[in-house]
Amino acid sequence: MFDQKKVNNFLDKNGLLKLYPTKRNKQVQILKYLITFFEPKKIYTESEVNKCLNNLSILKDSCLLRRELIDIGYLERSKDGKVYFLRDNDDHVEGK
Repeated sequence: MFDQKKVNNFLDKNGLLKLYPTKRNKQVQILKYLITFFEPKKIYTESEVNKCLNNLSILKDSCLLRRELIDIGYLERSKDGKVYFLRDNDDHVEGK
């Protein structure tokens, strides 16, 4: 679960990510927020992940956000990098 107050500091008036924090604990809050927009059990292509992340951010740096979601363990990808999916972890997923 993410801290909405902390997340709000990095969102614009439309709820889009406007700034990626430099402190790791705040980055984690943003990543927990972003992952809530992905559906459990759904298989995504890299372009679908990028599209979703770009729709959530004015930064348009889907590569950074995608890597961060994978590095922190919220998203997983196949060894060949062709499919992405939510990691089965209830700690970070909450309803939209």
